[in-house]
Amino acid sequence: AARAILQYLPSPDLPGIANNFRDRKAPTWPSCDTYTPIGKIDHNLTTAQRLSVTVTRQIRNRVLWGNPGSGLGNRPKWGQEQTNPLDWITDQAANSWKTRINHDHVINAGMVNHWTLSLDRYTNRGQNKTVGQGWNDRLGLSGIVADDGSFPAIAFSGGTAAPVNFGRAYDENWRDFGLTFNDSLTWSVGRHTLKFGGEAGMYRIDRQQTG
Repeated sequence: AARAILQYLPSPDLPGIANNFRDRKAPTWPSCDTYTPIGKIDHNLTTAQRLSVTVTRQIRNRVLWGNPGSGLGNRPKWGQEQTNPLDWITDQAANSWKTRINHDHVINAGMVNHWTLSLDRYTNRGQNKTVGQGWNDRLGLSGIVADDGSFPAIAFSGGTAAPVNFGRAYDENWRDFGLTFNDSLTWSVGRHTLKFGGEAGMYRIDRQQTG
C-alpha cells in the first residue's frame, strides 16, 4: 500500500525535509461562476387586493481544490478525472431557489392585511472524484462494506511540521427545504397604529456524507 501511495507524492520544490513544497492552489480559490435569474409577476386582483410572485434561482457550480488540503498538481477543471488520489478535489454544485408569494389587502382606510408564503430549496452535491477507481484493490484493502473504490483519507498528527491530510474520501449530498407563512394586520386608529401578526413554518435538512 505504501509503495502504491508514494508514487503520487510530488517532488519537493525546495531543499530540506520540512516546508519544502509550494502549494499549487491560489489564495483566491475556490473560484466559481454564479448565475441568479429572477422573475417577478405583479397582479391586481381587485382595487383593494394585490398579489405578487417572485422566483429566484441561483446556480453556483465550482471546483473545490485543496480545501482543507494542499493543491498538489495542476489546476483542475470541471468534470476532469482526478489523477492524483492524494489531492483534494471535487466538483461542487451548490444550487438554490426561492419563491415568495405576497398578498396585500386594503380592508378599509385604516386597516391593511399582508401575508407572505416563502418556499426555499437548497442542494449541495460534491462527489469524491476518485470514486470507482478501485483503490480498495490497488491498496490491498478488503472487508469494507459497500466500498465504492475511492481513495481513503490519510491524516497525520503529532511530530514537527506534520504534512497536510491527503485525499477527500467522502461524498457530499445535502438537501434543504423550508416553508414559512407569516401574516400581519396593520390597524390605524386615530393617532395610534396597532399591528398584529404571526408566523409558522417548517425546515427540513437532509445531509448525507458517504465514503
